[in-house]
Amino acid sequence: MTVRDKVGRPAMASRIAPDRDRPTSVVKLGLLVALALALVYALTSAGRLVSLDGGVMYDTATRIVDQHTLALLPHHHGMPGVGGGYYSKYGIAQSVAEIPLYTVGQALAAHIADPLGHKIAMALTLLTNSVITALAVLLFFLLAYELGAGRRGSTVAALLIGLASPYWPYAKTDFSEPLSALALTGGVLFLVRARSRAGTAPYVVSGLFMAVALLTKLTALFALPALGLYALYIALDMAPRRGPRLVHNRQAPLGARSLWGRCLASSRGARPSRRGWPPQRPTTWRATGG
Repeated sequence: MTVRDKVGRPAMASRIAPDRDRPTSVVKLGLLVALALALVYALTSAGRLVSLDGGVMYDTATRIVDQHTLALLPHHHGMPGVGGGYYSKYGIAQSVAEIPLYTVGQALAAHIADPLGHKIAMALTLLTNSVITALAVLLFFLLAYELGAGRRGSTVAALLIGLASPYWPYAKTDFSEPLSALALTGGVLFLVRARSRAGTAPYVVSGLFMAVALLTKLTALFALPALGLYALYIALDMAPRRGPRLVHNRQAPLGARSLWGRCLASSRGARPSRRGWPPQRPTTWRATGG
């Protein structure tokens, strides 16, 4: 049946996405996927230290909470440092991420006799990577949706990366790779979001994620040039309308005006040697009848 307005004409089809496609519902779907995977990761977690690397990061977390220091007890895998103490050679972000669950575990262990209480506290602390990996899958889901995969495609992609990739094996361990994956995915996600959102907030959030990546592993430095160039490309591509006002601002130096104009012209597909902007194709909007 055709929907008609008050004067009897066919009503225009709504261009607003239905409720199921609105951002809040998309985030809810992503949270459900992440929650289901977090449960799978928690049920399959090792619940104990599986590496010397993880032991050093776990010890650092305990020392921060219990002694308010980064110095470790003499440790065969720690590095000697200031004051004759031993320190972790790994990024501090993983140890900081373990503090919340370690604190909860210690509170529970206070009511349980050792050694069971100590084992429960450690097992709870080592669920940190299960939570982190689930959050990394959530960010990957949102990234896939932002790139146009749709609800179904994003869900399938999230389940595949969560269950059929190294995400699941690493979620069982005490390594810092899950936190690296979370931080790098977040950095890329908010740069992609900057394409359709005004302001500097997406760039700031992306930078914060990259800071976490660097505090987790210094190898994240290798990703910075690519992300920096992508951020520059987005910034130039988002400012074609603001460009002419900046280029023709008489208060700006002549060299700066020329360089800015050439950069903007190149980003819009024009040759820098040509004057003006390339011709724009007219855009029309047509209402669809019911």
